[in-house]
Amino acid sequence: MRSRIRLARFSTAGAVVLALSAVALTALGSGAAPQKAGEKASVEYSAQPRPMAIVTNNHSSPITGLIIKSWHRSASGRATGSSVLTFDPSMNDPTYEPIGSGQSRSFEGICNLRESTCQPELKAVIFADDSTYGDPDWVAELRGVRRCFLEELAAVELILRRAKDSGLDNQAIISLLEERRSSLKAAIPENSATRTIECRVVSTDVIDGTAIANLKYASVSGKSGNPQKTIPVILDVFQKMRGKMAAVEASPGSPPAGPKR
Repeated sequence: MRSRIRLARFSTAGAVVLALSAVALTALGSGAAPQKAGEKASVEYSAQPRPMAIVTNNHSSPITGLIIKSWHRSASGRATGSSVLTFDPSMNDPTYEPIGSGQSRSFEGICNLRESTCQPELKAVIFADDSTYGDPDWVAELRGVRRCFLEELAAVELILRRAKDSGLDNQAIISLLEERRSSLKAAIPENSATRTIECRVVSTDVIDGTAIANLKYASVSGKSGNPQKTIPVILDVFQKMRGKMAAVEASPGSPPAGPKR
């Protein structure tokens, strides 16, 4: 069964509303995960006070991105499903900073409250020094998400600029983006290497979702529904997103790092 990659929430100041529904709880440092020799990073499960996965950075460089896969089991020990969470400060809420050396961070939402046990696995980690840890296919998945993110930013920016220049009304732009998002997601295959949905669905959820939500709900100077005012604000947010990504990842023109088919 395909599992959807979920991300922490990206929020912005002023007129811009939240873009994503999945939440990662930031909590530094109470109790490190058990470390094995040579582990650059480790993860443990904590049921209290709420089910969560706790990641600890054992490396000398901050963690700038990671993927956790969690397996859920019933009281009888039967596997009932799995979920995947991607954490990447370059795409997430600005309050979610990289995980510093020796620090821990806990993530809610990846463990199913209805199941008896949860087994989180740290599938991929990228550090600020560009070293990595984990399964190469999953590391490639994380880099692929970043690459798709930049490509989707450019595509949606172009749509918004053309819509603004053409004088399209707010609902027409929303409909255009919603139809585009639906058609893109319907055509996205499963990643055969990691058994998750391709990176394009993640970037589509983040970028297109941000634009749609802001066109629907954001206000500029106390007024909403005016794309001539709202679109410049959205484009400014996108520019900040691009800057955060450029700080941790190679440019879109670099050689592709996606999983081999």
